[in-house]
Amino acid sequence: MPGLVERLERGAGVADVGCGHGVADLLIGRRRPASTVTGFDAHEASIAKAIEAGSPDNVSFRVADAAGIGTGPYDVVVFFDSLPDLGDPPAALRRAHEVLADGGLLIAVEPWSTDRLEDGIGNPTVRIEYASSTALCTPGSPAQPGRYGLGNQGGPARRIRLLAEAGFREAGLAADTGFNLVLAAVK
Repeated sequence: MPGLVERLERGAGVADVGCGHGVADLLIGRRRPASTVTGFDAHEASIAKAIEAGSPDNVSFRVADAAGIGTGPYDVVVFFDSLPDLGDPPAALRRAHEVLADGGLLIAVEPWSTDRLEDGIGNPTVRIEYASSTALCTPGSPAQPGRYGLGNQGGPARRIRLLAEAGFREAGLAADTGFNLVLAAVK
């Protein structure tokens, strides 16, 4: 994402929605000490694990779902493999838009997928991701408020459309690693 590293080096406020055990937050906080990172996750045991790992002064964790990520403003909001697990990804993206400062960046790292099933099903990783989506992401999402059921194999076009519908501009695919899709947008 152009300009992201420079923002983090200068000092950015970062919100990580669905942070799990906070591994990414700790990496960002330790490598970019001028930035502050707040990890949010609705799963109390994951937040307890993140806190237990020990944090530098610029990293904190809070138990909250996507609607409770605070007032901001944040310079960067990230979703690292968490959008498919949320009960209401469109609402989470709208909330991210609300708490971002003007010109703020949203980054969502998602499992690699294609817009059409037949374009990716020959890839063994895609088959594994479809199985995990069917077993974990898809049933977990409808068990939460919103009951959206995005799944992790919907392809980039659907996710880019969700970003645009949430009010973001310049929404698009920033990188395709062959294992992950990195989506980015600007407020």
